[in-house]
Amino acid sequence: MCSATASTRSARPCDIAATRSSTRNMALAAHSGALRLALGAVLVHLSSCATTTPRSAFVALRALGVAPRHAAISRGTSIGSRMAIGETFDKRPTNGKTDRIKNLLTQRAVQTQLYTLSFSGDLNTFEFLECFKDHHGLCDLHDHGALKVGWKEYLFDLIQSKQHDKVTKKTLYRGGSANNPYLQDAAVSMEFTTTIRPAILADNIMALRQDIAVEWLSDLKLVAAENDELMRQHLAMVTEMEDPAGKLMYSSLQLDDSSTPLRKSNYDLLCKMVTEVAIQNTVKEMSNRRSEEVAANWLQKHMDTTAAPLFARSEAAQHQRDVGKTFLQGLLRETPKVVRGTLRDADEVTLVDPLDIAARIMAERQVLADKWVKALEDIEDDHLSIRRAIVESCFAVSLASFLPIIPMADPHD
Repeated sequence: MCSATASTRSARPCDIAATRSSTRNMALAAHSGALRLALGAVLVHLSSCATTTPRSAFVALRALGVAPRHAAISRGTSIGSRMAIGETFDKRPTNGKTDRIKNLLTQRAVQTQLYTLSFSGDLNTFEFLECFKDHHGLCDLHDHGALKVGWKEYLFDLIQSKQHDKVTKKTLYRGGSANNPYLQDAAVSMEFTTTIRPAILADNIMALRQDIAVEWLSDLKLVAAENDELMRQHLAMVTEMEDPAGKLMYSSLQLDDSSTPLRKSNYDLLCKMVTEVAIQNTVKEMSNRRSEEVAANWLQKHMDTTAAPLFARSEAAQHQRDVGKTFLQGLLRETPKVVRGTLRDADEVTLVDPLDIAARIMAERQVLADKWVKALEDIEDDHLSIRRAIVESCFAVSLASFLPIIPMADPHD
């Protein structure tokens, strides 16, 4: 009896240890299964957001070291809610100087996408993209600074937007017009369903950004040649009262079949923006020097009066062409000005030379163009950072939604 009781008591610790071990194994198995489920949810989400090239999702995952070498892509809908934007990706501008050119790049990429949609007849997708972030009328606008949010926020929010269907009802008339009295019941009402895929739109816009950036890397280098051409034309008119060469301003811009549809307009806006920013920088630089305060005030007054119609934000001014060239040509034609009185001495006389100011603005244009070229070399990295942020947000949502609470191990085991 005692021996039986002793054997029973000695077996109990073994049973308890086995039970605990079994519990840990079950928890680890559940944990491993949850990880696989979370990874599957990420892949499902990426495939539903994705792109014309679905393998890009696996490329992004593989860059993080979590993607398998061979895997099937699920075509199902995304699982789980989407993470709040500010939690994983900082959309705020980090550098105003580079954000200006990147905002214009994004704006022109969106406008190129709208231009393509208008010709393809996909009006529902066209309306969605124009209404996104309240950009009504963006397709026909020819001006910079039209993007109402930063480029990072625009692209990130567009990728995060949900896919949805839009139903359009139309009345069709068979065999003639609606006013034909000889047709009976000719009108037929039909419904058309269009699937709006914001993630695919975002991928197309990023592809356009890359293509346009490559063009701008060479087009911005033409600013120096344009400066030389403007000065040559001015000197020819001063010395010979005519321009024998008579070159076209866009002769150096080479267009071919591989150019994006709006490349010539893009170059015109680049010249306008680089000129406007160069003027602002020149005014600021001269204002910081006591000897050039009068020239800075004269230039600012010239911008507010004579040149105001060129850079105004009115509807009529936003469709002007060759603004940069027109402004510099007008400034070069200005005669030297004698300005009496300054902020410190009312009797002081100062000579303002518009030719020297124009030369300084053109030099600043070239400096800005060189800086923007360097900024545009990072476009591919910008796109990678956005995709990485999307993947990280997917992992955060999936892990928070699917991982179970693993029981703590017994310290006495």
